[in-house]
Amino acid sequence: MNRIKQLIFTGWSFRRLLYLVMGILLTVQAFREHDPIVGMLAAFILLMAIGNLGCCGPLGCQLLSNKNKSE
Repeated sequence: MNRIKQLIFTGWSFRRLLYLVMGILLTVQAFREHDPIVGMLAAFILLMAIGNLGCCGPLGCQLLSNKNKSE
């Protein structure tokens, strides 16, 4: 549970704040226009903001190095 709290409440960047604002605006628009497709898009963008997810996940586009010291 602490890992989830840490993921949600730390590491906020401009990108995450932008996703959060866009998700909130799209949610309001979806409710005003009764548009479920825009609502699903808003939910996806909010999930990206809250979970710090992107096209490549929470690690960004970094590759994990699995270096062996014996090699």
